Amino acid sequence: MGGFQSPRIWDYIAANAKDEIEAGGWYNSFDGEAFSKAEMEQYVENTYIKLEPYLAFNGGDKIAVEIGCASGLTMFRIAPYFQKYIGTDMAKINLKRNAEIIESRDINNIELIQCSANEIQGLLSRNWSGKIEIVIMNSVCQYFPDQIYLDDVILQVLKILKPGGRFYIGDVLDKEKLNKFKQELMEYQQMNPDKKINVERKGELWISREYFLELKEHDAVNDVDITNKLFHIENELTKYRYDVIIEKKEDVNNGRKNCGIAGRN
Repeated sequence: MGGFQSPRIWDYIAANAKDEIEAGGWYNSFDGEAFSKAEMEQYVENTYIKLEPYLAFNGGDKIAVEIGCASGLTMFRIAPYFQKYIGTDMAKINLKRNAEIIESRDINNIELIQCSANEIQGLLSRNWSGKIEIVIMNSVCQYFPDQIYLDDVILQVLKILKPGGRFYIGDVLDKEKLNKFKQELMEYQQMNPDKKINVERKGELWISREYFLELKEHDAVNDVDITNKLFHIENELTKYRYDVIIEKKEDVNNGRKNCGIAGRN
């Protein structure tokens, strides 16, 4: 795969990063600078608050999986609330650095696996299928090549989640706000002609909220909750993105499943 679906790209980004923010590819679309520590703390806290009702605060045996753990911003905040946390990513360098942090902090509940998003079922089905409480995919789907790829990942996750489990898809680019975002970028470009800005947003996957609402028609889906960002610092992450939680049914028909996304099964 090319573009941001290539592990080489993410290894290059991680290798040239000064900190975990740059290693995760967190750069402002306007000035090209990395987001501030305060902005990224806000981003992580938004995820924590959205997942808080499903975390284990008194022990328990809950298992979580993260697709695209990158430099570990979400992982190290959420992992303490699970007996086991499986962090996956394509980039070897980020996984190596995360492994070093895990060892230095004497963390014993995180397992790291190198893989792409659409390999998740094949890698986890033997040991973990039907046992996973939560799957987290934060700021990842915008790098998918197309909506069909996202369809596939969602269907794979639904198969490995335990009944009643949840799939958190965070930081989704809001397709209904794409034109407004482009206009804002164009205005900034006019005022700052020396800046090189990706006004056309090529290589990004913007998803309509309706796409996720249609998932309610899938036989394995109990509910879909779509929420705006929680924030005190306004930026492009809070203005043009949203979060989704897909809840798997407690009693799932094991037969053929009708899927509300392009009729796929």
